Amino acid sequence: MAKMLKMERLLKIETYLNENKKCTVIQLADDLGVTLETVRRDLDTLEKKGVLKRVHGGAYLVDSVDKEVPIDVRTEMFQEEKNLLSEICAKQIVRGDNIALDSSTTSFHIAQQIKQSQINCTIITNSIEIVHYLQDEPYLNLILIGGRFRGISHSFIGSSAIEMIDNYVIDKFFISCSGISREWGLTDNNQSEGEVRRKFINQSNLNYLVVDRTKFDFRTVYKIVDFDRIDFIITEANLSKEWINFFEKQEVTILSQSTLS
Repeated sequence: MAKMLKMERLLKIETYLNENKKCTVIQLADDLGVTLETVRRDLDTLEKKGVLKRVHGGAYLVDSVDKEVPIDVRTEMFQEEKNLLSEICAKQIVRGDNIALDSSTTSFHIAQQIKQSQINCTIITNSIEIVHYLQDEPYLNLILIGGRFRGISHSFIGSSAIEMIDNYVIDKFFISCSGISREWGLTDNNQSEGEVRRKFINQSNLNYLVVDRTKFDFRTVYKIVDFDRIDFIITEANLSKEWINFFEKQEVTILSQSTLS
């Protein structure tokens, strides 16, 4: 079989993404009959053109309207990143802490680490998924924030939820969000979720921003807070000098596998 030209490969990758919305490097290498490194270079080329967004082990199609990473992509392709970040988060929790977790998939991974480590603490959350997952653990004190139920995230939002958060003393809040930028701070795709996150931040003594590499230099529709409300950032991203200098000026401590090893 004749060797496929780069232009042909790029066209085939675009066609595949338009049909399937996501792909893996291994899958494309097998389909195209090329090496993994060749596929990675092709994906880099398409990312520079704005066609796709690279993630660990593959890529997903960039939507021209909604640029949020699709939930099925986050679930399938970010397992390694979320496991690493949640392990770092669990190391920040000590016996007796009152911690808050939002309704993100990252927070669910943190809940899994808490269960695995059997950390005796109080968890305050608006996520019904987290409460269901931890409900049989006797060493935990679970508090579910009520309010208006949001089916897409299995969480409670609205004014009732925000008012209820006022009743609790929170030592540490682990927050995830849709995107972060130096200009706009933390942003969210949904205003109601963002308002709950902001209230948790205002109520907490220490705030830990937990984000993977895809969240950097990316903003969405609703601003949550600026970085002056954040104490720590937990990430697996290889931070640029600009971001490192920015966090130093904002007095945000960077926590990563390298800084803790």
